[in-house]
Amino acid sequence: MNLNKIFSKIKKNLTHGSHGGEIYTINNIEYPESLLDFSTNINPLFTPDAFFKKIQNSMIQVQKYPDSNSTQLKQELVNYFNDRIGLDNILIGAGSMEIISIFCDMVINPSDEVIISQPTFSEYAWSIEKNGGKIIYVFRKPEKNFRIKSNPILDLISAKTRAIFICNPNNPNGLLDNFKDIEEIINIASKHDVLIFLDEAFIEFTGEPNSFVNKISLFDNLFVCRTFTKFFGLAGLRVGYGISTPEIIEYMSRGQLLWSVNCIGQSLAQQLLKSKSFVEESIEFISNERKFVINEIEKIPNLKIFPSDTNFLLINTAKTGITSAKLKKLMLKDDILIRDCSNYYGLDEYYIRVSIKTREQNLKMINSLKEIIELN
Repeated sequence: MNLNKIFSKIKKNLTHGSHGGEIYTINNIEYPESLLDFSTNINPLFTPDAFFKKIQNSMIQVQKYPDSNSTQLKQELVNYFNDRIGLDNILIGAGSMEIISIFCDMVINPSDEVIISQPTFSEYAWSIEKNGGKIIYVFRKPEKNFRIKSNPILDLISAKTRAIFICNPNNPNGLLDNFKDIEEIINIASKHDVLIFLDEAFIEFTGEPNSFVNKISLFDNLFVCRTFTKFFGLAGLRVGYGISTPEIIEYMSRGQLLWSVNCIGQSLAQQLLKSKSFVEESIEFISNERKFVINEIEKIPNLKIFPSDTNFLLINTAKTGITSAKLKKLMLKDDILIRDCSNYYGLDEYYIRVSIKTREQNLKMINSLKEIIELN
């Protein structure tokens, strides 16, 4: 069989970017289960024990198909956002990855142009390329702490532009972008019939007042992507959601697989949204630990830490002469896994990212980093 007649060149060339969380591969080779994973940005305060009864109760439902519309979870989100949105503003999916994929499947056609502000999450590009779209890049500048500006993005809009992707706070630097810049991009893009995909995967760490969900009714071209992976700690259950106008949500829902969100994920996500104490404690905890980690790392010579509003820090190691790949390898000897950011489009081989964890874990990471820098 000639598979070249079946799989197009575009489909054959598709590849996912590498990400954090390589614990399965690493543990299988030579590293112990005691490995501390600082490469993924998951809230360390979530523990299944605190929600064990809810998990047990949801297990009763596993013999049934899950609610394909996730109706109860949608209602809990309406409550969480204090009725600023309605049920028809919400699309529930299997993590933000499914939401990204649905958006691109429904919006992007071959030769359509999509603007992405780099460096950022690599899976936007994968989903766009899967649909034959052409990516137009604009770059965040390190001297501006990787914040976007509206004009360089707006200058790239053409008759072929279908969407603009913005991550706020951005991954891998974690800094909130200027609200007015994003608002200007949304409003002017609307005049050109361009949709805005705004990824707010980390917005909860900064506080809900910073979310554009609060102003969703003011825009006709805004699609906000949210997830239960980062702040709420449900990475393994895959629950995410999109918020937009009822018209856009209705179109997006036509491109979704049935029963994509399991009953346990739906149930636990509802419980977490109700837990105001978990939300408040997490914001305060991460804020305090972030300040502590920054203060301690700043004592280590020749490291540049970029400002962050989230639970992770982007660090430049160029002045140490140690590449991110080498530093990752050296820290693994101390059972600590960091994120080598050299594969981010727009970053070089001297960028790493570390997440914020508990004080004890943070100290282990800081001490390992300090010792390696001093010895090399």
